[in-house]
Formats: sequence, structure tokens, C-alpha cells
Amino acid sequence: MQIFGKSAVMGGAVLALAFTALGPASSANAGASTFHLKSAVTGKCLQWNGPNKNVTLETCQKKKSQYWGQVASQIASYADPYGNFCLGIYKTLEKPPVGRYCYEAPGTRGNDFRYNHTTYLAAAGPGYKPCNFKTVNKKVLCGKRTSTLKAMQWVVTP
Repeated sequence: MQIFGKSAVMGGAVLALAFTALGPASSANAGASTFHLKSAVTGKCLQWNGPNKNVTLETCQKKKSQYWGQVASQIASYADPYGNFCLGIYKTLEKPPVGRYCYEAPGTRGNDFRYNHTTYLAAAGPGYKPCNFKTVNKKVLCGKRTSTLKAMQWVVTP
């Protein structure tokens, strides 16, 4: 006898993931649950523009497409409160990050997601060259490390 259909199980899994992604952090050092990622070079924020569209640097605003959260080994956009949209990369270096559905995005990590702290972002996965998120010529790129650390710094803000 089947009590729960496939869609009910998937819906429950999505809700559990959303609660995990957007729920409160377990300690002050665990990091913010949602945040802006602001370039230390331009002072502009990463903005989600849709699946398969480049992520861009835009003037920071309080809009869902500029809020992000750490979900397991990925960074998810708050534009979808269920955690289906993630920060992705291209398979070649020196390209802008791209919006992907989380199931097709490689892992993207930062080292510190506490408010008003600086973090570095990097991405890698099977078939992808490891890359560092950086600001070059007022644009965001994912590529090789730079000799200037500031170009690779992101400030986590509310």
C-alpha cells in the first residue's frame, strides 16, 4: 500500500532542503543564513539573472536575486526559496559565473560567511577546472588566482 506519492516525497525533500538552507545558523560562527556577496573592488553585489544566464555585479539592493545562502557544497540563490538555483561555472576558465539548477552545478565554497567578513569563493567539480571568483575590469569572472588578493575578496553583508 502506497501512502505517499512520488510528488509528496519530493515536496518533503524540497521543504527540508529549504529549511536547512534558509533556517537559522547553529552558532554565531556558522555564518549568516542569507547574505549579499559584495566585491571588495567595486562594492557591487553578485546578482542571479536566471538559469543559464551569467551572474553579474550590480548595485547592491534588497532584492531576492542578490541574496545567497550556503547549501551543502553549493551557494544557492534566494531568488528560489526552495534552493533550486545555484551559482555555477563554465567548463573553461576566465568566464563569468552562470546561474544553474543546483543538480547540474559544481560545488562552490567560501571560507567565511559571517556578516561583514571577507571570504574567498572557489568552484570545482568533475569535468570542471577549479576556479576562483574574482573581480576583473569591474566584472565578475571565475578563473586562475590573481596576484592581487583584493581582486578575489568578497564581503558578506546583510
